[in-house]
Amino acid sequence: MLLGPLVLPIWLRLSLALPLFALNLWVLRQLLVPLAPFPGLFFTAALIAFLLDIPSRWLNQRLGMSRWLAIAVVATIALK
Repeated sequence: MLLGPLVLPIWLRLSLALPLFALNLWVLRQLLVPLAPFPGLFFTAALIAFLLDIPSRWLNQRLGMSRWLAIAVVATIALK
């Protein structure tokens, strides 16, 4: 005899999922508080890299510059 899938009411699913979600948030906070400056630095660096990648791809695709030359041009303009 095979059993069918277990169907739980929504209130029971939420009552099981919300405490696990809160526990995961608490653990994540406990891990990130001692490392507070590093996630901010990482996200800032990722944002800068993303924003500088857009014009370098444009120079590469539209003007036919090599990838390295486009990166050098965009980095030079960004540092001025």
